[in-house]
Amino acid sequence: MGKAGTIARAADEAAAAADAARVGEEAAAVGARGNLAGSGAAPSSRGASFGQATSNNYRATFFAANPELDGQVVVHHAVEQGVLTKFPGVVSETEIHSLENLRGIPKEINADVHLSKIRVEWNRFYKPFLESGTRPTQEQLLQKATEIDNKFGSQFRPRVR
Repeated sequence: MGKAGTIARAADEAAAAADAARVGEEAAAVGARGNLAGSGAAPSSRGASFGQATSNNYRATFFAANPELDGQVVVHHAVEQGVLTKFPGVVSETEIHSLENLRGIPKEINADVHLSKIRVEWNRFYKPFLESGTRPTQEQLLQKATEIDNKFGSQFRPRVR
């Protein structure tokens, strides 16, 4: 590899390390507030919420906070990423990708829970908004995410309810 390639690779590695450090700081900050999903504490009875992600790499954010789950779960957004395009401006990317909005669904139940049951829940929720040309509020989205957490959160890893 030439000198330019070596410099480019070093720059990429430095950027990746900086991103990982930001994600780790975010996970530590969330943990300090008592909201760290992987802390081993009892599941939260609070409703779904948004935080502020420092990176759009939501998998890195989730696994920085829950390294023991890497390879075991599919990372799911409590309020789905699709909201960004379905209802622009209601939720920001930093909110969608925040640790508070991320859930781990065990791979063995992902098809049934995440891709089927949760999908049906969100489709029903979206339908009246899409048909009327209106948009849900953040509060309505978080309320729906809380309902879904209440219904399926005991199956998430770490547990949400």
